Formats: sequence, structure tokens, C-alpha cells
Amino acid sequence: AKHYGASLPFPEDFAVGPDDDFVLQYEVRLQQGLECGGAYLKLPAAAPGLNLKHLHADTPYVVMFGPDKCGATNKVHFILRHQNPVTSEWVEHHLKTPPMPKSDKHSHLYTLHVRKDNTFDIKIDDEAVFSGSLFEDMEPPINPPKMIPDPEDEKPDDWVDEAQIPDPEATKPDDWDEDAPALIPDESAVK
Repeated sequence: AKHYGASLPFPEDFAVGPDDDFVLQYEVRLQQGLECGGAYLKLPAAAPGLNLKHLHADTPYVVMFGPDKCGATNKVHFILRHQNPVTSEWVEHHLKTPPMPKSDKHSHLYTLHVRKDNTFDIKIDDEAVFSGSLFEDMEPPINPPKMIPDPEDEKPDDWVDEAQIPDPEATKPDDWDEDAPALIPDESAVK
């Protein structure tokens, strides 16, 4: 398969702060429909040596958004690459349940609107097709869970896995009647 791409630098650097919304919007017209291919945008990460004339699949990016269809893949990508402030590791966070793109030959307007409250909308032709939260709808989650499994946690040697175990010291009361019915009529019940 052939890959095509175009790139342009932004006229000036910009940063999205905690009090800013972020909107990415573009129009796509697939003159032959969308059978196998992508028409998504990647916003490259500001990196030393970034050469927009030589982009490739591994070029670092911070946002990937737009339609992609091939084989079992048929979705509007929303991928956010985020640098962990503790480990400095870059992690891709994918939308868990992405919407389906339009695959006809008409022009369609794709919009990603990320709000300062960490909610977002994906719109196609100005109609919301997905609304979600960066904290709940991305995999892995943007914020890690508060509790994680302890890899060094081990069961004690005398641990018993059965839900119930017999108590060898348990005894029945002296007045226990083995022949008594398990259920008796409720004399005070009213129909």
C-alpha cells in the first residue's frame, strides 16, 4: 500500500493551557470513498530535529484524529500521547469506543473539541457522534488508578482458597431436631 502525507508548520508555536479548550477541525472529501486507508491528522510533537518533509509512521505526535478504515478497523481515531510527569515516559491513550467514520464520496467535517474540564466531543458534520471524558473513555486512562496490584504481594503458606471450610469444633445445639422441616408455615401471614 502506498502512503501519502502532507505537512505544514504552524505559523507560530502554541500551547494549550489548563484554562483553554482545544479544537481540531478539518474537512475531508474522499473522492473514491473510504475502502482501505486513513484520512486522519497527526499533530507532531515539538522535538529537536523534527523535519516535516520526512514524516513517517514513527514521527512523534501529540494528537491523532480522524477517519481510518481497513480490514477490521473502521473508526474515527482519537489518540492522545501524553508524557507521564513522574517517569517522563510517553504513553498513547486511545479512545476506548471510537465512532465510525463516513465512508461515502461526500465532504465531511470532522471536529474534535477537548474542553478545559477534560470532557470532549467528536463531531461529524457538526453532529456529536461521541461525547466523553479523558479520565473515563481513554485506554489506558489518562490518570492511573489510585490502587494497583502489588507485584510483590503473596498469599501466606497456610492460605486456603476454598470459600467455606468445615469447622472441626462446630457442634449442633443439644435440642437440634434432624427431622424438623426446613420451612414451616407462617401463622401470621395474610393473603
